[in-house]
Amino acid sequence: MQTLFTDLVTLIQSSWLNDVDAATYNALSAVSGTNTIVGTGPTTVTAYAANQRFFFTPANTNSGAATLNISSIGPKNIFWNGVACTGGELRQNIPVLVMYDGVQFHILARGFNAATAAEVNAMTSNSVSLTPNSNKIVLGTEQETTSGTAIDFTGIPAGVRRITVNLSGVSTNGTGSYFIQIGDSGGIETTGYVSAAGHSGGDAGTTGGFIVTVNGVAAATYSGSIILSLQDSSDFTWNAIGLINGAGGAVAYFSAGVKSLSAELTQVRLTTSAADTFDLGVVNINYER
Repeated sequence: MQTLFTDLVTLIQSSWLNDVDAATYNALSAVSGTNTIVGTGPTTVTAYAANQRFFFTPANTNSGAATLNISSIGPKNIFWNGVACTGGELRQNIPVLVMYDGVQFHILARGFNAATAAEVNAMTSNSVSLTPNSNKIVLGTEQETTSGTAIDFTGIPAGVRRITVNLSGVSTNGTGSYFIQIGDSGGIETTGYVSAAGHSGGDAGTTGGFIVTVNGVAAATYSGSIILSLQDSSDFTWNAIGLINGAGGAVAYFSAGVKSLSAELTQVRLTTSAADTFDLGVVNINYER
């Protein structure tokens, strides 16, 4: 029988092993740290290069922005979904795969599928307290509309593309139209909206917010939903559509509008055109990435 192979090669050089089985030999060892993560990489890695991939198992769950320093080459930021980590993107003892793009590391895969710690924990008493679930719709913390002239939901994380505002039995002591206003890190914006609402008895337009009811009735209750959708992420343009029931079920309000922000949306407000005081009901939001 003819010999098919005249030379047999035994792979004994570590560099050959790296070439043949990069997945195994790109696993980091001696990983430690919480937000400032360090680990030891392959001996052949002496500098970072674009498209390098590394596996590691975090020693701790990150609580904020995170960096990775491999073999003392130098720390580089870790990004998730195109933005810097904010907390909970890396979980203790759950493996993760990252890739270096020439500037920072990006998380390509992780062994869990849930909202981050920063999303789950409300930053203030009026911030969105988030409860993750498998379909990626994140529910905020319901707030009573029984006092004050505005109800704010803040701490909305980056990357949100749709927000639904849900009213249930909401009432005020005045007759002002109900508004939804949005804002970024600079605060709620109260001008520049192109918005109108109507019902069987009339209609109205405004630039002060997304108008969702026309000339409210004092002590009447309102229920329904307003959906805010990101139209253009480059100029932060949001569209709004709404359907609200009021006046004891006798009237249905329909609305639509558009508004561009100066930066990424971080907050949503329910208020009225006349700054009436809320006195009944609840409101909540949910959002989708």
